[in-house]
Amino acid sequence: MLHELDRISLARLVGAGLRRSRLRSAAGLLVALIAAGVLNGAALLLTGGERMLAANLQQLGADLLVMPKGRADAARSLLTGDEAGPLPVDISVADWRKQIKDAKVVGIKGVDGLALAGKGRGLPAGDRASILLIKLESWASPLVAVQEVEKAIPGAEIVVAEQATRNVARNLQPIVKLTTGAAAIALLGAVVMAGLLTSIRVGERRSELGMMRAMGATRLHLVALTLGETTIPALAGAVAGILLGGLGLAVSSFARSLVLRLTMGEILLFALGALLGTLAVMALAALGPALRAAHMDPLDAVRRGR
Repeated sequence: MLHELDRISLARLVGAGLRRSRLRSAAGLLVALIAAGVLNGAALLLTGGERMLAANLQQLGADLLVMPKGRADAARSLLTGDEAGPLPVDISVADWRKQIKDAKVVGIKGVDGLALAGKGRGLPAGDRASILLIKLESWASPLVAVQEVEKAIPGAEIVVAEQATRNVARNLQPIVKLTTGAAAIALLGAVVMAGLLTSIRVGERRSELGMMRAMGATRLHLVALTLGETTIPALAGAVAGILLGGLGLAVSSFARSLVLRLTMGEILLFALGALLGTLAVMALAALGPALRAAHMDPLDAVRRGR
């Protein structure tokens, strides 16, 4: 373990190295900024999208949505959090409920009405409704119930909530592919750039590192020095990327609606994961050049560095 004096000297050497190669330090910072921002944003959007679908399905509290033909799109929008109204409030809840009861549909747990007279997610209906919400027993099959309800209410259109949720999830696939692809490209770019920048830095400082080794610097000291010059800009860039990425998500109303599905603890956990992940990737990419620098022959390094 390094003594306190060694740690102070190491910190000063790292700082001097960063100041001497400002462009490469800025490049490392920029790479980490992009990688951490994209990685954090992708995690927030994907998790928020899943949470939105699950929450809306639970909030609706129905397995089947029954309505006159032409209202299926409005019913599906209830599962995405979009405004579904206005729709005519023209369903007789008592009549439709009686028809379902007379048909002895198996597995019906509850039948309620939803009024969508204005824009929004609707209100519980009394005698008249825009959409009928049917809750099934846990053991009941939605597909069987659909066939029986169609017979009980001829001409009605039925949306299975679970299937509609899957369809919405499929519609989100382009966003999912874009965010995951961007995250993968950003991490790959971070690996390539971190390794390249570290190799260039080591090559330019070959003579200096050889002299330090000849004067008694340990291999661990040289590895720590090399990694420090990579990870410190990466740390600053990753923090900036997470903050700027969060600001970008806040500007978009759609992205903001997804992120707000998460708790503050979850948001901070994703940010920490993106930060540590970016640092780990860049440190591992720089480890190879750092080890090569530490195991150079001191005299050969001095001679070849001239």
